[in-house]
Amino acid sequence: VRGRAKALHNDPYSFMTHPPSHPLPLSGGPLHIEADRNSLAVRMGGRLVNVRQKWRVFYALLAVQKHRYVCVDEICDYYPWNRQLPKVVGREIWRFTTQQEARHFGRRISCSPSKQATKQYGLCPHTAPHIALLPDQSAVAGVLQALCFHHSSQAIALSECTLLMQSGFVDLALGRLQGLKTGTLTLNDHAHVDVLISMCLDRLYGTAGTEQQRGILEAHLSEPSLSRLNRMRILIRLARHHALSGHYERSARLFEDLSAAVRPEDGVEYCQFHINYSLLLRRTGDLPRAISHQTLAYHAAHEAQWWYGVQAAQSNLALMHLSQADQARGSAAKLHLRKAKEWALLCVTTTDATIQGADHADSALTLAQAHRRLGELDEALHWAEAAVRIAGRVPNYPDLVEAYEQLALTHKERGNHLLAALAEDQMREAQRHLTHEAGQD
Repeated sequence: VRGRAKALHNDPYSFMTHPPSHPLPLSGGPLHIEADRNSLAVRMGGRLVNVRQKWRVFYALLAVQKHRYVCVDEICDYYPWNRQLPKVVGREIWRFTTQQEARHFGRRISCSPSKQATKQYGLCPHTAPHIALLPDQSAVAGVLQALCFHHSSQAIALSECTLLMQSGFVDLALGRLQGLKTGTLTLNDHAHVDVLISMCLDRLYGTAGTEQQRGILEAHLSEPSLSRLNRMRILIRLARHHALSGHYERSARLFEDLSAAVRPEDGVEYCQFHINYSLLLRRTGDLPRAISHQTLAYHAAHEAQWWYGVQAAQSNLALMHLSQADQARGSAAKLHLRKAKEWALLCVTTTDATIQGADHADSALTLAQAHRRLGELDEALHWAEAAVRIAGRVPNYPDLVEAYEQLALTHKERGNHLLAALAEDQMREAQRHLTHEAGQD
């Protein structure tokens, strides 16, 4: 006991790694965070704690997120904290929690993981079991959402850039994101912008584009105030980059770290984890597990109503069944080709209905290949021509080469060797143009 008391005296944060087996009750009674319409109140043992609004918001946020630390940048999303700079907010919270908390609550009820150098805060282990949200957690979270500063011009701009990218206007989204970087951004907004830039470069240039972003994203990971959501976004982009670059062991380690952190309630990030982990499994030859994770991503994207994720999962499932058809024979191969057709047609429907992923020629290419291999050459020609049109909308789009290749093969199997030769010439020209542009970049 003496040793533990001495340790606590020397390091008041040691209970974060060694919590007491029986949490001590708060001296003033249970702590209640109450939501009443659009306002918050803090009560201890039924007594109203007389603190200003920003502190009621601070403790409500810690209570709603009591299983993790909340960083200063997140706190600055909420009124009235959004009126101050993050560095000022960090200093003010440190002073209040270390100097005033005991006066208002009888003891420290919040903590930080790394003393004054930190920019993160959470409830102390002895506080969390004695705190209640009234009338319930969703009501308190609703009031916080109403006070959230997420409707700022920067956040709206990020949403618009995401929509532009997912709707196929990748160059336009990239230009806007690069313009945002010249303005004043919080650390987490800056990280989010860099993640979206990496996604645009991935869509335009593949791993050659994302390689230049890798160091930038890795640098963000060393920031102690990086939010959990942005950390997951960055790890997903890095894991995807390494998977596409053939660095499978490095990618697997990142996905292993992510699997311990990502949760179904994370919505879009949960879908992205499974979509991209499935990509690694497919590349390492584990197609059954890849299909399992991609199917999970498909259902989760529906649950989150993230239509771009729905479209991406449908496209990936079509490609994976096409790959399984390569490894099968006879009726089994035909079964996978028919499944590839079903998923690709669903993907085309989703793309047409939501304008998400409108620059992707993958589904048309999959349909062209599946129909051709099943001997349905009229349908194969229709989809090969569609793939050429879709891929041709985007400058330097790699799928254009494969689209011309499918068109040439289909014409050849139909017996039209003149049109097949013309498509092969167009394929070679597209390949030369793509190689030339990559060399200039």
